[in-house]
Amino acid sequence: MQPSSHPGPSTVQLRVAALVGYVKTQNTMWMDGAETKTEGTAHSEWAMDGRYVISKHTGNFGGMPFQGMGIDGYDNIDAKYFSLWIDNMSTGIMFMTGKADPAGKVFTFTGEGADPMQPGKKKRMREVTTINSAEKHTSEFFESGPNGKEFNSMTIVYTKKAGGSDSPAPIKPAPAKPGNDDKTKSKDGN
Repeated sequence: MQPSSHPGPSTVQLRVAALVGYVKTQNTMWMDGAETKTEGTAHSEWAMDGRYVISKHTGNFGGMPFQGMGIDGYDNIDAKYFSLWIDNMSTGIMFMTGKADPAGKVFTFTGEGADPMQPGKKKRMREVTTINSAEKHTSEFFESGPNGKEFNSMTIVYTKKAGGSDSPAPIKPAPAKPGNDDKTKSKDGN
Protein backbone atom coordinates (compact mmCIF):
# COMPACT_ATOMS: atom_id res chain seq x y z
CA MET A 1 0.00 0.00 0.00
CA GLN A 2 1.11 3.53 -0.65
CA PRO A 3 1.75 5.85 2.33
CA SER A 4 -1.31 7.91 1.37
CA SER A 5 -3.58 4.98 2.29
CA HIS A 6 -2.17 4.45 5.79
CA PRO A 7 -3.69 6.19 8.79
CA GLY A 8 -1.91 9.42 9.64
CA PRO A 9 1.20 9.43 11.84
CA SER A 10 0.48 8.65 15.48
CA THR A 11 0.83 12.31 16.48
CA VAL A 12 -1.83 13.23 13.91
CA GLN A 13 -4.16 10.49 15.17
CA LEU A 14 -3.62 11.54 18.76
CA ARG A 15 -4.61 15.08 17.87
CA VAL A 16 -8.07 13.98 16.69
CA ALA A 17 -8.37 11.30 19.40
CA ALA A 18 -9.60 13.98 21.82
CA LEU A 19 -12.78 14.18 19.71
CA VAL A 20 -13.64 10.49 20.27
CA GLY A 21 -16.25 9.43 22.83
CA TYR A 22 -19.69 10.30 24.17
CA VAL A 23 -20.26 14.01 24.90
CA LYS A 24 -22.89 16.45 26.06
CA THR A 25 -23.10 19.56 23.87
CA GLN A 26 -23.98 23.10 24.89
CA ASN A 27 -24.72 25.17 21.80
CA THR A 28 -25.00 28.95 21.53
CA MET A 29 -26.04 30.53 18.22
CA TRP A 30 -26.35 34.16 17.22
CA MET A 31 -28.71 35.05 14.35
CA ASP A 32 -29.85 38.59 13.61
CA GLY A 33 -28.56 39.70 17.02
CA ALA A 34 -30.60 37.12 18.94
CA GLU A 35 -28.91 34.50 21.08
CA THR A 36 -30.27 30.92 21.16
CA LYS A 37 -29.02 28.23 23.53
CA THR A 38 -29.65 24.51 23.14
CA GLU A 39 -28.24 21.26 24.47
CA GLY A 40 -27.62 17.92 22.83
CA THR A 41 -25.42 14.87 22.72
CA ALA A 42 -22.86 13.44 20.34
CA HIS A 43 -21.04 10.16 19.92
CA SER A 44 -17.79 10.01 17.95
CA GLU A 45 -15.77 6.94 17.07
CA TRP A 46 -12.87 5.84 14.91
CA ALA A 47 -13.72 4.41 11.48
CA MET A 48 -11.83 2.75 8.62
CA ASP A 49 -8.93 1.49 10.75
CA GLY A 50 -8.29 4.84 12.44
CA ARG A 51 -8.36 6.98 9.30
CA TYR A 52 -11.49 8.97 10.24
CA VAL A 53 -13.57 10.05 13.22
CA ILE A 54 -17.31 9.82 12.53
CA SER A 55 -19.61 11.73 14.86
CA LYS A 56 -23.40 11.62 15.21
CA HIS A 57 -25.15 14.51 16.94
CA THR A 58 -28.69 14.85 18.32
CA GLY A 59 -30.56 17.69 19.96
CA ASN A 60 -33.19 20.26 19.07
CA PHE A 61 -33.23 23.52 17.18
CA GLY A 62 -36.18 25.87 17.40
CA GLY A 63 -38.25 23.12 19.02
CA MET A 64 -37.52 20.71 16.17
CA PRO A 65 -35.48 17.48 16.47
CA PHE A 66 -31.94 17.93 15.19
CA GLN A 67 -29.59 15.29 13.78
CA GLY A 68 -26.14 15.89 12.35
CA MET A 69 -23.18 13.84 11.22
CA GLY A 70 -19.55 14.78 10.81
CA ILE A 71 -16.48 13.09 9.39
CA ASP A 72 -13.10 14.41 10.50
CA GLY A 73 -9.59 13.27 9.72
CA TYR A 74 -6.22 14.00 8.24
CA ASP A 75 -5.51 13.78 4.49
CA ASN A 76 -1.98 12.41 4.04
CA ILE A 77 -1.88 13.51 0.38
CA ASP A 78 -2.82 17.16 0.95
CA ALA A 79 -1.24 17.23 4.43
CA LYS A 80 -4.35 18.91 5.86
CA TYR A 81 -7.03 18.14 8.38
CA PHE A 82 -10.58 18.09 7.03
CA SER A 83 -14.10 18.31 8.39
CA LEU A 84 -17.29 17.35 6.56
CA TRP A 85 -20.77 18.05 7.98
CA ILE A 86 -24.37 17.16 7.05
CA ASP A 87 -27.58 17.54 9.06
CA ASN A 88 -31.37 17.23 8.83
CA MET A 89 -31.89 21.00 8.60
CA SER A 90 -30.63 21.15 5.00
CA THR A 91 -29.54 18.98 2.09
CA GLY A 92 -26.18 20.70 1.67
CA ILE A 93 -22.71 19.56 2.65
CA MET A 94 -20.23 21.74 4.50
CA PHE A 95 -16.59 20.89 3.79
CA MET A 96 -13.62 22.59 5.41
CA THR A 97 -9.87 22.00 5.52
CA GLY A 98 -7.31 23.29 7.95
CA LYS A 99 -4.34 22.76 10.19
CA ALA A 100 -3.45 22.37 13.84
CA ASP A 101 -1.16 24.53 15.90
CA PRO A 102 2.23 22.96 16.81
CA ALA A 103 0.88 21.68 20.14
CA GLY A 104 -2.09 20.00 18.43
CA LYS A 105 -4.57 21.80 20.69
CA VAL A 106 -6.12 24.34 18.27
CA PHE A 107 -7.47 23.35 14.86
CA THR A 108 -8.41 26.09 12.38
CA PHE A 109 -10.58 25.15 9.40
CA THR A 110 -11.86 27.24 6.48
CA GLY A 111 -14.34 26.35 3.78
CA GLU A 112 -17.68 27.16 2.31
CA GLY A 113 -21.20 25.86 2.35
CA ALA A 114 -24.68 26.72 1.19
CA ASP A 115 -26.11 29.88 2.71
CA PRO A 116 -29.57 28.94 4.06
CA MET A 117 -30.58 32.63 4.06
CA GLN A 118 -29.62 33.09 0.39
CA PRO A 119 -30.54 29.94 -1.58
CA GLY A 120 -28.16 29.24 -4.44
CA LYS A 121 -25.30 31.17 -2.84
CA LYS A 122 -22.33 29.92 -0.88
CA LYS A 123 -20.78 31.51 2.16
CA ARG A 124 -17.24 31.31 3.52
CA MET A 125 -16.87 29.94 7.02
CA ARG A 126 -14.13 29.44 9.57
CA GLU A 127 -14.11 27.01 12.48
CA VAL A 128 -11.71 27.04 15.40
CA THR A 129 -11.75 23.92 17.57
CA THR A 130 -9.78 24.08 20.81
CA ILE A 131 -8.93 21.00 22.87
CA ASN A 132 -9.42 22.46 26.36
CA SER A 133 -8.68 19.20 28.23
CA ALA A 134 -9.12 15.43 27.87
CA GLU A 135 -12.78 15.89 28.83
CA LYS A 136 -13.67 19.10 26.99
CA HIS A 137 -13.28 20.80 23.62
CA THR A 138 -14.87 23.89 22.11
CA SER A 139 -15.76 24.70 18.50
CA GLU A 140 -16.37 28.29 17.42
CA PHE A 141 -17.87 29.04 14.00
CA PHE A 142 -17.39 32.32 12.18
CA GLU A 143 -18.95 33.72 9.01
CA SER A 144 -19.19 37.03 7.23
CA GLY A 145 -22.15 39.27 7.93
CA PRO A 146 -23.92 41.51 5.39
CA ASN A 147 -21.33 44.22 6.10
CA GLY A 148 -18.51 41.82 5.19
CA LYS A 149 -17.18 41.65 8.75
CA GLU A 150 -16.61 38.25 10.33
CA PHE A 151 -18.68 37.39 13.40
CA ASN A 152 -19.03 34.39 15.73
CA SER A 153 -22.26 32.70 14.61
CA MET A 154 -22.10 29.65 16.86
CA THR A 155 -20.12 28.12 19.73
CA ILE A 156 -20.40 24.50 20.82
CA VAL A 157 -18.89 23.23 24.07
CA TYR A 158 -18.38 19.45 24.13
CA THR A 159 -18.02 17.80 27.55
CA LYS A 160 -17.31 14.07 27.79
CA LYS A 161 -19.82 12.04 29.76
CA ALA A 162 -18.21 10.27 32.69
CA GLY A 163 -19.28 6.80 33.81
CA GLY A 164 -22.63 5.23 33.11
CA SER A 165 -23.62 2.59 30.60
CA ASP A 166 -23.56 5.03 27.68
CA SER A 167 -19.88 5.87 28.18
CA PRO A 168 -17.66 2.96 27.10
CA ALA A 169 -13.89 2.87 27.35
CA PRO A 170 -12.18 5.20 24.87
CA ILE A 171 -12.03 3.83 21.34
CA LYS A 172 -8.49 3.64 19.95
CA PRO A 173 -7.59 3.64 16.26
CA ALA A 174 -6.87 0.21 14.87
CA PRO A 175 -3.29 -0.38 13.74
CA ALA A 176 -2.68 -0.33 10.01
CA LYS A 177 -3.00 -3.79 8.50
CA PRO A 178 -0.15 -5.20 6.47
CA GLY A 179 -0.81 -5.67 2.76
CA ASN A 180 -0.25 -9.44 2.83
CA ASP A 181 -1.35 -11.36 5.90
CA ASP A 182 -1.71 -15.06 6.67
CA LYS A 183 -5.43 -15.03 5.80
CA THR A 184 -4.53 -14.97 2.09
CA LYS A 185 -2.60 -18.26 2.25
CA SER A 186 -4.19 -21.63 1.66
CA LYS A 187 -4.01 -24.46 4.19
CA ASP A 188 -0.85 -25.80 2.58
CA GLY A 189 0.91 -22.43 2.99
CA ASN A 190 0.67 -21.23 -0.65
